[in-house]
Amino acid sequence: MTEKVINLRENVAAPVGGIRKLAAAFKAWNARRLAKAELRAMPAHLLNDIGVRRELIDDYVDGLIARRSASVVTMDRPSHTPAVGEAKAA
Repeated sequence: MTEKVINLRENVAAPVGGIRKLAAAFKAWNARRLAKAELRAMPAHLLNDIGVRRELIDDYVDGLIARRSASVVTMDRPSHTPAVGEAKAA
């Protein structure tokens, strides 16, 4: 390529990368804003069920307070246990 084209690409790439970073930052901020609004709209008993204190919603959403992950209860059955109405394998 000619030197002018290479020079043009170098000068255009930096602003485009900056715009993408700015757009990503805006998208993340907006997602946090919506999450905070949704949590604030929840009744106290639901917040209590998920382990979030109303006065700390901003800190939880912004990641300033890390919550311990709850143990997950799964509905998986052991592979040897047949489902209801299912015949055992011979």
